[in-house]
Amino acid sequence: CLIMDYEVWPPQGVDLQRVTAAKLQLGSQTRITITCVNVSTDYAGATAIPAWARYIMVYAANDFIVAVDEATTAAIGAAMPAATPQVFPIAFGSGDSKVHAQSPVAGTIVNVSYLRD
Repeated sequence: CLIMDYEVWPPQGVDLQRVTAAKLQLGSQTRITITCVNVSTDYAGATAIPAWARYIMVYAANDFIVAVDEATTAAIGAAMPAATPQVFPIAFGSGDSKVHAQSPVAGTIVNVSYLRD
């Protein structure tokens, strides 16, 4: 039995909000990248979000904005901090069924993983 003494719970680097029901399993862990070539310009993933996907995980080395089903703008999209993986449940709307991203840093590569329940 390992007992750890933490003054603060959860321990640094652990975010209980990021614990989800998503599974890593064969055929259910597709990943794409979106390259934000120009500053503050919307870029869409090359393919639609798989119908089986229930969560997306996004990560980039720089700050970025991400949206599902519609283009990112100054008013549309969730702001993501640099170098911090984020997991979100997704729901399909009537848009283009793609992940969109933009960054204030040219050349930012946004990694997007699709996960199943």
